[in-house]
Amino acid sequence: MNVVSSIITWVKAARAPFFIASIIPVSLGGTIAYSHGIFDLTLFLTVLAGIIMVQAGADFLDDYYDFKTGNIANKSRQFFKSPLLEGNVKLEHILYAGLICLAIAVIIALYLTITVGYVVLVLAAIGGFIGSFYTAPPFRLGYRGFGEIVIFLAFGPLLVTGTYYVLVKNLTIEPIIASIPLGILIASITYVGAIFDYQSDKATNKKNIVVLLQPSKAIKFLSLLLLVAYFAVIFGVIFQIMPLWTLITIITTPIALSLIKTVSKYSDSSAYTPAVSRIISIVLIFGVLMCISYLIPV
Repeated sequence: MNVVSSIITWVKAARAPFFIASIIPVSLGGTIAYSHGIFDLTLFLTVLAGIIMVQAGADFLDDYYDFKTGNIANKSRQFFKSPLLEGNVKLEHILYAGLICLAIAVIIALYLTITVGYVVLVLAAIGGFIGSFYTAPPFRLGYRGFGEIVIFLAFGPLLVTGTYYVLVKNLTIEPIIASIPLGILIASITYVGAIFDYQSDKATNKKNIVVLLQPSKAIKFLSLLLLVAYFAVIFGVIFQIMPLWTLITIITTPIALSLIKTVSKYSDSSAYTPAVSRIISIVLIFGVLMCISYLIPV
């Protein structure tokens, strides 16, 4: 395997295109801080690097433990198939890669703790716990009905408010409220995939929310989640917590309606890619518009 092929293989293994789930909430926390007149590019990039390492480490460990437990039926149709399926990397190398990424994240967290304060260490510990034990024993959060909940917390309130805190060294209600819709939408990426993976997850005793609700109710719950995400923006604007411009995110509602219609075809495996494409599009457009809204002078 040449160098270029090796790089491509490990980019796929790390699910690098999904780093958007880290980049957008960190960027939102940064733009909120910027709108408040405080921004340090070095600190911002350091936070971003640390979060990406946590996400990469968590993704490596997720693949490692899924393959160890035999829950790989859904891996072949994922957006970026794990190189493990093709035998391009060894299972133990995936584990080592995950541990190395998490170790780098710990070093970055310690640096930020020294630079900013002990609160960063607490936030990092929570994020590290979620990333390390999403699939790994003994907690296996994703297998016990907590998967989507901890993803919401990690990629919503934890990342947005955590980034804001590192930059401002203070915390207000604004980044917390602003993080809610984004956290819901990012958690919905996993949730949508789980609807299509219902049979394989049920067979391997993965008790996520979809398995607990069953697909028909899970789709109705997805509709409710999307509604709450948009309502959170409206709430923030009405109570003057978030800028009026954040209402522009509502232009993504047609994609959300199309998503529900597509997910309703969960029994047809060909609907998987369009469904995941739609929820990723919502996250990307919604998140970028949220960030832009904080850069527009009031």
